[in-house]
Amino acid sequence: MGEALKKQSDMIMDNTFTRDIAYRKCYIDNQPVDAKYIVHTYYSISKDAVDYHLQFRPGVHYPIGTFVDIPDDVGMYNRWLIVGRSDEPQFVKYNVLKCNWTFKWIVNGVIHECLGVLRSRSSYNAGVWHD
Repeated sequence: MGEALKKQSDMIMDNTFTRDIAYRKCYIDNQPVDAKYIVHTYYSISKDAVDYHLQFRPGVHYPIGTFVDIPDDVGMYNRWLIVGRSDEPQFVKYNVLKCNWTFKWIVNGVIHECLGVLRSRSSYNAGVWHD
């Protein structure tokens, strides 16, 4: 019975996927991918990091370390990195972080580059700061 309900839920999710307000047309390796871009937590006075999730259609999965191009609210694409995966039994969500630095180097006259994520966490209630 559980498997039948899961299959029905997957079918409903798949058929209504693009009608969700969180829906975005993303790109992975220049290939279009349907995803839901979900803000899991918001900024607050005690927390300066926002958790972002990405959910793909049922049965679609990508490995941690995959780069995803996700459009913002004005349609400009930014590169994000999948850094985690939930263990939910259905409707799996991935943790994503926006790539915010590029490391470049030159070897034999060829420019190489690597995208990455730099995250800093500061605490607003940590007491006295010392250098």
